[in-house]
Amino acid sequence: MNTGGTLAAVAPHTLGPRRGPLHERLSAYEAEWRIVNNYHAVARIATVADAGPLRLCDVTHRARFGCKGRGAADWLQTQGIALPPAPNRWRATAGGALIARLGAEDFFLCDDFDGDAGLPARLDHAWHADAAAGGYPVPRQFGAAALIIYGAAAPALFAGLCAVDLRPQHFAPDALAQTFVANCTATVLRRDRGGAPGYLVFVDTTLAVYLWDLLLATAANLHGRAVG
Repeated sequence: MNTGGTLAAVAPHTLGPRRGPLHERLSAYEAEWRIVNNYHAVARIATVADAGPLRLCDVTHRARFGCKGRGAADWLQTQGIALPPAPNRWRATAGGALIARLGAEDFFLCDDFDGDAGLPARLDHAWHADAAAGGYPVPRQFGAAALIIYGAAAPALFAGLCAVDLRPQHFAPDALAQTFVANCTATVLRRDRGGAPGYLVFVDTTLAVYLWDLLLATAANLHGRAVG
């Protein structure tokens, strides 16, 4: 599966490219690895032809940017970003990213499934270069793992694990929930893919391996598996 991203597009970190929290789990697959946004990331797993009705993918390497505080909303709009209308909503931007509104003045942006127009990096640079920027930046890149779960069986996967009803008839297409998944604090965005229900889950890196293993075990009962 091609996870997108500009390969080797970011200057090497002084300590070298990072290994995401799920690197050891994914290294067991017959996979093609690349450096994406300074992460070792699975670009493609050769052995997966049809993952069935449920797919899990690690997308921790996707670029992110966050800002919050008084004036953050106004500043983002000066950068040409159309904001979600209310907290706990998200929307796609024209620059290949998603913007989520966690609170009245609390935002984070991340690359979309297949988008990589450099918007999070551009906003990070613009904020630090703008002495009049409102609010303050929030580090979003390295504190949380990011997982995509999608397919027809995705709502069933969450049915016994999430405190919020994520079924499509109860969870709007632009909704996000700041909730618990398997007793882990998580932020969940509904992001359908290919006409099938999909979710983007952010969880603290210290809980990522636990949550990944649990989701993968649950997915196996629904004929699903990891694809990246």
